[in-house]
Amino acid sequence: MSSRKLSSLDGTILSTVPFRFKGVSGCDAMVAMPISYNFAKEGLDFVEKCLGIQAFDLFGIPSISKRIENRSETAIGTLKLAIEKHNAKEIVLMEHVDFHDSGKSSRFRNKIEEDYFHKKGLVDCKLNILESFPHVTVRLIYARLNGLRIAEYEPGTRILFSEIFENAEEIFMANMPYRFKDEIYCDGAIVACLDFRFRRETRSCARESLNIPVFDLIGLPGSSKRLLENSETGWKGIDVAYTKHGCKKIVLFHHSDCAAYGGLKKFDGDHIAEESMHRGELRKLKKRITDKYPDVEVLMVYARVLGDYEQIQFVLFS
Repeated sequence: MSSRKLSSLDGTILSTVPFRFKGVSGCDAMVAMPISYNFAKEGLDFVEKCLGIQAFDLFGIPSISKRIENRSETAIGTLKLAIEKHNAKEIVLMEHVDFHDSGKSSRFRNKIEEDYFHKKGLVDCKLNILESFPHVTVRLIYARLNGLRIAEYEPGTRILFSEIFENAEEIFMANMPYRFKDEIYCDGAIVACLDFRFRRETRSCARESLNIPVFDLIGLPGSSKRLLENSETGWKGIDVAYTKHGCKKIVLFHHSDCAAYGGLKKFDGDHIAEESMHRGELRKLKKRITDKYPDVEVLMVYARVLGDYEQIQFVLFS
């Protein structure tokens, strides 16, 4: 890939960082997890530090188990993309208790009932995935809090992570500090492509360049693509971020060489044509979000690949 001349006239340059996956065409796994701001960082840290997985696609939607069990087109299509396009050999499914609502969801009478529901949902999802993709490995991770009620949580409250197996066996794996109490403390939501090559850098851009330290994390193939195709699963993520977590700022991230849009090959290597298409997609989704949620601020960010896949440059479009 040849480099091209760029200027701030193409957008406001937010940051330029090294590209970590030059020459890498596949990832180790796909991680499917809830979008929750009060779990996203700890969940991803667990995957990297405790499971030892560094290169993974991130599929972030609400009610992971429900979407896969119901064979949502978005859910099954995303699994297919990660497995067939990014060569993911392992699927990690993560669920957690409701961290608000007094430490348990109002749907359940007690924590035992809630734990059973989520763990059974994870096992059922694993069986569904293996029916369609029998050659992948599926791991099930469940997270709960060690307090009785959120109102009683002390600074030492921890998130407990366990691995779940089909025979109802549960093995404790790790615990991490819980940073929140019962208040909603979410600075915004980010909608990003699940592509492993941009995952960590996208989160860093949101925190450091856009000053959004705490956010819901919605990960979809092509970011805007599924939403513009009226994915019920994708729009549910936006609605949860807005109605339940109070997000009044949403950042849409797109990136160069996105497989969901056919990659750079589709544009015969023409970066300008590719970027123009992504800018148009971002603007279309921004309008649809603001039409539905008029008080939400929507930011549009594009990640360019510079040189011979040597750097990523994040650009804020107006």
